[in-house]
Amino acid sequence: MQLLRREFDGLDQLINPAAAPLGSRAERLGVELPGALLEWSLMAPPGALPVITLRDADEVDWFWQVFGQDAHLALLEGAAQIEVTPDHDRLVQLQCLGRALWARAWWPASEREGIPALDDTVLAAEIVTLIASLDELAGDSLDDELEIVRAAHSRDDYAALLAAEDPAVRGLGERLFAVFEWELPAETPELARRADYALAASGTQTTAADALASGTAPLEWQRVPARIFDAGETAIQWSVDARPDPVLHVLVELLPGADASGIPVVAKLLDKPESEVSELLDAGGAADLPLPLSAAEVWSQNWDALRIRVGAAGDGDEDATVRDRVRDYAQSRLGDDDALTLAAERQAAAEDF
Repeated sequence: MQLLRREFDGLDQLINPAAAPLGSRAERLGVELPGALLEWSLMAPPGALPVITLRDADEVDWFWQVFGQDAHLALLEGAAQIEVTPDHDRLVQLQCLGRALWARAWWPASEREGIPALDDTVLAAEIVTLIASLDELAGDSLDDELEIVRAAHSRDDYAALLAAEDPAVRGLGERLFAVFEWELPAETPELARRADYALAASGTQTTAADALASGTAPLEWQRVPARIFDAGETAIQWSVDARPDPVLHVLVELLPGADASGIPVVAKLLDKPESEVSELLDAGGAADLPLPLSAAEVWSQNWDALRIRVGAAGDGDEDATVRDRVRDYAQSRLGDDDALTLAAERQAAAEDF
């Protein structure tokens, strides 16, 4: 197998010329190791060669353990083509960690689309276990990920994993306590199941009989925090009320237990650039945006020109086709079981049937 060296954004990058492109941010897995970033396409098979972006070739002391000593020497010598003999098990471990980190940020949970949420506590414990298994490769490069996991839940939340019926989940909990050097509790609280939670968190928007326009809009995942909003393509509902002053009512569908407080929502009419208005969502994902339109403009407006953005501003590489592919992928994963399947996925699939 071969990796080719190329220049990318001022850095050296090693690529498998036969591999599919990485795709958008929502469709790639990434793991930081000393001196380099490893990335895979979300759909890559277990053990696929990653795209490796080198930040400092002198720091990639782990390279020989994954790709062989001859490959490491060729890398240090600046070879344009590097013959590699990959350690399949190591590659799968790294790729699986990338999938777990991807799932924490991008898993498209949606009651509307029938994609169950992954248990965040189980997923966090799996991230810890995978990082610990890669300690001799990663050094302290993944310490920030461990701190994110440590802060994400209380010790009692993690202790509940020790009481899980699934031995794999219990094992994750035991490994997490060992990695964090926590003493095992004398008693463990009961593990909450996804089915214990209400199916809907946000209210249902009712369109007033005198609303002069209403519709839905897509939510761009890359603009919003993970595990807040339903990942369905029509998560944003809106309506326009013309009395007594023009107001745009926006409601974004939330995941169970989520709180959208303080997340910005911006609306504008493409044919009226000066019409842009903004507000903050409340806990239930709702906001009212006064529209800077006269009565005559409200009634004559082409509402197909309305655009609504929830979350951060800026350009991105996400569109409806990307979101469709990711939702299709997530649904397919719930029926699969291979070397990259996460315990949180198995648990979600078991609870969903």
